[in-house]
Amino acid sequence: MDTRELFYYIYQKSVTAEKHYLPWALSMLEHEQDSLFLSILASLQPPYNLFEIEDYFSVL
Repeated sequence: MDTRELFYYIYQKSVTAEKHYLPWALSMLEHEQDSLFLSILASLQPPYNLFEIEDYFSVL
């Protein structure tokens, strides 16, 4: 998933962990963008806490 697409879903307030944040994080790792919080975000398992996910995302 493209970062612009993720921000579109955030702006529309329709963002979800399993459809948007996690695929985006995995896509960033596949494109050799690496950070501790990105790795944590990509490795989260259900049940998802959207507040926790948004905290990790905001640090990136």
